[in-house]
Amino acid sequence: MKNLKWLTISSWIDETIEVISKLETFEDISKIPNWIQDGSVLESKKISSAERMYSAIKARFLTYAESKVNALIHLLKSNISKDTKTSYLLIYFLEEETLAQFYLEGYVYENYLEGQSIYTKRDIEYFFNLLKSEYKDYIPREELTESSEAKVKNQLWKFLEDFGWGEKKDEKFYLRKPTLSPEWLVFILYFYFDEMTISLDSLYNNDIFKRFLISRDELMYLLLQAKQKKYIQMEEMGNIRRLIKVSGGDILEYARSITNS
Repeated sequence: MKNLKWLTISSWIDETIEVISKLETFEDISKIPNWIQDGSVLESKKISSAERMYSAIKARFLTYAESKVNALIHLLKSNISKDTKTSYLLIYFLEEETLAQFYLEGYVYENYLEGQSIYTKRDIEYFFNLLKSEYKDYIPREELTESSEAKVKNQLWKFLEDFGWGEKKDEKFYLRKPTLSPEWLVFILYFYFDEMTISLDSLYNNDIFKRFLISRDELMYLLLQAKQKKYIQMEEMGNIRRLIKVSGGDILEYARSITNS
């Protein structure tokens, strides 16, 4: 299990899309501080605020391997819808924001499978008590002030709302997971698995999908859809069941293939 870090700042979806869409390739990242200074990006923000936003954007989305960053740049510069762009951003966001990731994997997932769609402050309090008792070795050593803890608790609902996974209303959170596409699922396969051939059994038992609230049945359904669209092949040879990526390239080549550019 990864060490968890407090989630205290906003998701800044629009600002992230604005900044990354201005990039052409991974090599352009070094230009962003100058763009902030001359107002080429985040022009409506004070420079100090823009720099703070960029620090979070860089940590969440621009510190990955070059191919993964270039794939994200390509997707955000393409003509796909904002909602679709946001769904790809969530993959990167959850990999960096480990508390948000664990909240979904370690708490929401099982409740979601049991049919829970409305979450209250009691759920948040229960999750925090769980962190401080059973997972205290994984949370930051410095204690949160009362106001900071309230901010973290608020962000656990706010980020889901920002990414289009529900709505905070009347001191409750109404979870509404969006429909996930086979294109998006196969992108996850490129993001997390370098191999062109993947054991299906290893996929079905992988906890990665819990952070996206994907059950085994939904995973199988999405894989079948991806197979029908010829993004993957699925083979069975005796006891060996495997998935083969079809694009033949890396994650950037796959991103290009699903945006027709």
